Amino acid sequence: MTTKKRILSEHIVEPPPGLWSNCLAVGPVVYIAGLTAFDIGEMKTLASDEYQQARVIFQHMRALLTAAGGTIDDIVKLTIFLTDVSKNTDVWRARQEFFTGDFPVCSLVEVKALTRPDLLVEIEGIAHIGSSAKPSAS
Repeated sequence: MTTKKRILSEHIVEPPPGLWSNCLAVGPVVYIAGLTAFDIGEMKTLASDEYQQARVIFQHMRALLTAAGGTIDDIVKLTIFLTDVSKNTDVWRARQEFFTGDFPVCSLVEVKALTRPDLLVEIEGIAHIGSSAKPSAS
C-alpha cells in the first residue's frame, strides 16, 4: 500500500497546521503546491519582478525535491500562473537556469490576481522521483 508523506525542507517555511502542505509524496510521485516568492516566516515578498520571483520559486522547488530524494529535473509537469502573461519570457528565462534535459510539460495561465498584490507568479509542479536519471549502459 502506498501512503502519502509530507516533504519538508529547512529552506521553506511551512504554513500553519490545517491550511495546506507545500509538498506531498505518494510513492515516487511528488506534488508541489502552488508556490510564490512570499516568505510566510518573514511575512514579506522576496522579489519584485517576474524573473526574480520565478527564480525564488524554482529554488524552493529544488529544495523540496532534494528533501524528497530527487532533483528538480524529476519535475514532469508545471502549471504557471502569471498576473501579466506578457511577462512569460521572464519566467522562461528563469526556468532555463534550473532545468536540463527534457523540460517539463507546462501550462501557462494568466490570472487577475494572486493572494497579494505584490505577487506576480505562482508555480505548482508534479515530479516523479528518479525519472530524470540517465539509463545505465548495459
